[in-house]
Formats: sequence, structure tokens, C-alpha cells
Amino acid sequence: SYMFWKRSELTKYYFFGLIWLIAFLALGVLNYDDPSQMAFFEHRAYLPFIGFLILLSGFIAGLKLEHIKILIFGLVPMLALVSYGYGLNFKNASVYWRRAVEISPHSARAHAELANVYVSEKLFADAEREYLEASGLNPQEKQVHNNLALLYIKQGLFKEAETELKKELVIDKFSVIANFNLGNLYARQGNLEKAKSYWLEAIKLDPNHILTHESLAKYYYLRQEKESALHHIDQIVIRGAPLSQEMKTILEYLKQ
Repeated sequence: SYMFWKRSELTKYYFFGLIWLIAFLALGVLNYDDPSQMAFFEHRAYLPFIGFLILLSGFIAGLKLEHIKILIFGLVPMLALVSYGYGLNFKNASVYWRRAVEISPHSARAHAELANVYVSEKLFADAEREYLEASGLNPQEKQVHNNLALLYIKQGLFKEAETELKKELVIDKFSVIANFNLGNLYARQGNLEKAKSYWLEAIKLDPNHILTHESLAKYYYLRQEKESALHHIDQIVIRGAPLSQEMKTILEYLKQ
């Protein structure tokens, strides 16, 4: 009767652990609209892993002591080696996103993040390739066109940058950063009136965007519109952001 009771208790362990594992794995899979992104959300495995531990504890409870010792001395070193090898994927951003692209070649996000890494490494040709790959995989992926535009600006390709920023605004018309960057691009080309219109849109979308306040303050300063320039400098101060040296110089001039 004792053995029957023990076997029955172990069966409960197995059943409960299995249900827990399957239930939370299913929730983790169903929780994301884009399956290609799921490889990057490892926290999906945390709750299901508890179910695995319950299953494992039930299995261990049914073993003899000598078998448990073999399991511990054999399994623990093996798991340690696996963990060490897996941990190498997190050595740095470059290693992580290269590995992510290998695992999920159809993930637009993985390619976009790898492109960002290439930009930081000044591998511009590789970065452009990855941005274009990301855009091809998901034409609605946000920030890809914006980041590609910034890459083109670095290379002096202003027409291409303008095209990409306008694509970004088609995807996300509420993008503060795309409006800001397009304004900067036009300012860089000497078209300050067009730049102003995009900066005003950016500040309308996000009144707390400090860099846009700075750009508008400089614009109004150059137009000798003192009150408007002071207004945007005041907005920076009100929001607790430090004034750049350029803003301090403009402020000193305006107060004369």
C-alpha cells in the first residue's frame, strides 16, 4: 500500500508539473503578435521552468539514493557547460545580435538591431544591408527607415536620407524623432522654413523633446525673433534639462 501511495503521489507531481509547463508555455507563445520576435523574450521560459522543476523533483523522488548521486554528479557539470556555452552569446551586443540573426533569420527586429551594432562599429555597408533586409522582412517595422536615414546622413547622402525619413513618417506619422531628424536634414541643407515645420510638428507631438526646443530656439534666434527664442529656452529650463553651451551663449545675447 505504501508503494502504491508513493507512486500515486509521484503521478500527481508529474501531472501537475506537466500541466504547469504546457499551460505557461502556451501563454508565452500566444502572448506575442509577431512570432519572429519571440526568440528575444526569454522571460517567457521563467514560469514554465517551474513546471519543469516540479516534474524533475517528482522524477528524483522516485530514484534510489545511488541513482540520485549519479544524476547529480553527471547532470550538474553537463548543465554548467551548457550554461557557459550559452552565456557566450551575451558577451556583447555584437555577438548577441549576430547570433539572433542566425537563429531567427526572418526577424526584422534582429536584422535592425544588428544594423545598429554595425553602425556603432562604423561598418556602414553592413549596416545598410541589414536595415534593408529588416525593411524587406517587415515593411512596417518602426525606426528602420529613420535609422537608415541617419546612416545616409553620415555618408552625405541627403536625398536618400530624406526618402527614408518620409517612409518612416508614412509608417508612423506620430514619430517625434523622424520629424525632428527630417527638420535637421532640411536645416542642414539650408531650408530653414521647411525645417521649422517639422520641428513644430515634433514639439507638438512631444513638448518635452529638449533637442527640438534647442533647434527652434536657434531658428528663432537666427530670425531675430527674440520672444520665440526665449520661449523655447525657457521650456528647456522648466523641464529641468541643463542648457548646452550654445543655448547659454544665445541666452546671454538675447538678454542684452
